[in-house]
Amino acid sequence: MPRMFGTSIMLREFMQSDLDEMRKWISDPESTRYLSDTFTVPQTWEQSANFLDSILSGKNPGVHLVIANLMTGEYLGQCDLMNITSYSHKAEMAIVLGPEHRGKGYASEAIDLLLELAFDHMNLNRIYLRVFAENQPAIKCYDRCGFVREGVLRQDYYSYGEYHDVIMMGILRDEWRRTRARK
Repeated sequence: MPRMFGTSIMLREFMQSDLDEMRKWISDPESTRYLSDTFTVPQTWEQSANFLDSILSGKNPGVHLVIANLMTGEYLGQCDLMNITSYSHKAEMAIVLGPEHRGKGYASEAIDLLLELAFDHMNLNRIYLRVFAENQPAIKCYDRCGFVREGVLRQDYYSYGEYHDVIMMGILRDEWRRTRARK
């Protein structure tokens, strides 16, 4: 896949040299607090290396891209399209940024590029995601990008000694095109 360029970031392929930067957020409890069950326990260096190897070897299904600094190519975070179904033309999205890269607009820009890839190049019709109800910065970002709240999975996730509601959000190709036209 060719790289995709925004105004301050690019989406690019993973490289072996990204492992050190990946480990910064993987080792940060605040970064993993709202991620999947995979991160409920600390990840070893070997587990992270195996995950990266699965992406590099093409054994990890889906689209996995690095969010990188436009000028330097430095790893800032990553975004993914997973559970891609060709019959229904949909995929699940995930995104994470390193702790020092949050609040700079990189996530919105990366999502815009990822949605362009999904809708214009992969012919998908729906992208959905799951977000913890208390993760307000992420919800605001998804709202700005045109995602719509589709429902709540009540007490769907157990973390830090309590159950958490998870909000389902999604965006359709037509909605994305309208959102993009307004920008």
